[in-house]
Formats: sequence, C-alpha cells, structure tokens
Amino acid sequence: MKIFRQTILIFFTILFGISCSSTDQNKNIISESIQTNKIRKEIPLRNQSESFRNLKNTFEKFIPLESLEKGFDKEEIRIWFANSSNKEQLVILRNVRDKWTAELYSLTYNYDSITNKLISISKIIYPKIPKSGWKSFITKLFALDISYLPDMEEFDNYQIGYDGKTVAIEIANETSYRSYSYWEANAYQNSIPEAKKVVLISELLEKELDFKRL
Repeated sequence: MKIFRQTILIFFTILFGISCSSTDQNKNIISESIQTNKIRKEIPLRNQSESFRNLKNTFEKFIPLESLEKGFDKEEIRIWFANSSNKEQLVILRNVRDKWTAELYSLTYNYDSITNKLISISKIIYPKIPKSGWKSFITKLFALDISYLPDMEEFDNYQIGYDGKTVAIEIANETSYRSYSYWEANAYQNSIPEAKKVVLISELLEKELDFKRL
C-alpha cells in the first residue's frame, strides 16, 4: 500500500503538477517567449518549479521521449491519461511532412520495493490508425479546440484532488509549446464547457484509435 500511495503522489503532484500547495497566487498560466530558441512557451505556473522540471526530465528520460518544450518540426500532440495506479497511457500524434501518425503507449512505473524510488518505466507501444481516416479524425480533434484549451486552474471553481483520473495535454510546433491538464473532467463537464471538450477529446481518441482507457 505504501508503494501504491507513493505512485499516486509522484504521478499527480509531479508529472501533472497537481500540487497540494497550490494557492490563489499560482492559479494563472504564464506565457513566456524564449528568445534563444524562438519557442514561445505557455506552461501552468505550478509546473515551472525547478523540482518539477527535474522530475519531468527524469520521466522523459526513462520512457524515453524528447522534450516537446524545444518545439517540434511540424506538430506533435501528447495526451496523457493518468489514474490512481502505476499504469498509465499516453497517446502521441505526430505530423511530419504533412503526414500524421499515432502511437498508444502503455506505461508501467516500477519502484524499488525498499526505497519506493522510481527505477524504471516499462512500455508497450501500439501503432494506431483512426477508424474514420486521418482527415476526418484530425478535423474532429481540432474542432474541439485541443490546441487552445486553458488549464483547469484558470477556473476559480475547479477543485483538484489526488485520486481519480487526469488528462494532461502537451502540444508543440516549430514556434510554440503549451501544456494543460484537467483532473476528473467528467465531474465538471456540465458546468465548465472546456472540461466537456476534454471529455469529448478523450472519447474521440478512445473510439478512433480503438483502445480502452484505464
């Protein structure tokens, strides 16, 4: 049980930045232009601490994945599906030379039984093709404003918890990077239209790419 609880705390408070120390002063998203690499970043303020940055780098190294914060030649979208366990899912959509591809990552976070320290991340990668075809799928996806949705903490009435499910989204292209997340979007879909769109995005991915979310 101790290891299971540690998994929840690491994944939710570190990878997706759901922090128990969040206050009114860090509820806004800060956008910053990085002139050295000409990438404009839009990242929730809670995700900009040094500790978060280091741990995010660790997760990406274990999988492994290149950081999207450096930008991407055409466009890449990562949709993380987190839940209260050590098994998570990640959908990666890439547009390279005007051709889209999709992969579903099934991830397992492995911890040392004595120290509870993360020691590795096991993965299985499944290539995917949308059932309705790429043109229809991408049109539906972008019609749900996946590129522009705000982070959940921009809403004063959005309460964040530890257990449950979280959807976190990263989007990068040649000139920009942005990230945002929604905890238990289902619970807020009737009161917050943006949460409803996250629910619809998740359902669209599940249906088109033929997998079942954990």
